[in-house]
Amino acid sequence: HRVAGWLLVPYLAWVTYALVLNASIWRMN
Repeated sequence: HRVAGWLLVPYLAWVTYALVLNASIWRMN
């Protein structure tokens, strides 16, 4: 399932980016 793998890469990248963004905002408050 190579297509599923290629769809998973940007999904994981987005989840990681969102978690880092939320963590930085949480620390500022």
